[in-house]
Amino acid sequence: MKKFMATLITGMIFTANVMAIAPVSSVIPDGSFSKVSFEVNEIINWNVSGINASYELVSSGVADGLQAIKLSMNSRTDDWGNLTSLTLTAPKEVPWNFAPNDKLKATLTNQRIMVI
Repeated sequence: MKKFMATLITGMIFTANVMAIAPVSSVIPDGSFSKVSFEVNEIINWNVSGINASYELVSSGVADGLQAIKLSMNSRTDDWGNLTSLTLTAPKEVPWNFAPNDKLKATLTNQRIMVI
């Protein structure tokens, strides 16, 4: 039993020493979320999906910049896997990191007058 305890304690000390000298990974600064405005040279990756989805980049209804994305849902679906969606992906060079008080905001424009 003494040998087992000695081995266990030695292992714990070794593990603690290895963890103490391990390199610290680089930390992404808080608040590094890039603005997305669908401009021509923007490096944000985006994807529109859904069986009934279509999209186009337009210059009308723009809230910021020169272009906006117009998403169209051509028909309704009850299948959650086929809902119209827009997915934004951070560039590999600049991953996103939200600070505790950061907020994700979006400006949406509905140019049609219709009851939903």
